[in-house]
Amino acid sequence: MDPKPAELAAEAALPLLEEPVSILIAKSNRIYAEALSSLCRKVFEEAHTTHATGIEALAALQANTFDYGISGFASPLWMASSS
Repeated sequence: MDPKPAELAAEAALPLLEEPVSILIAKSNRIYAEALSSLCRKVFEEAHTTHATGIEALAALQANTFDYGISGFASPLWMASSS
């Protein structure tokens, strides 16, 4: 049995949010962003997700309010040090 949002929030000691929640997914890889969006909808069944890359994410943050944000942009410095 999958835990419901209320159970997950209590477990993580987060305040319970009213559904639907709004989530910004800021990822350069659209396939990965879609996978994250799908997972978000499993936790928050009526989640409204917005996918954005780079400057689109900044514009989305300036125009909207989000309950959660997920980002995963690769830093050029990190990429250079890992090779």
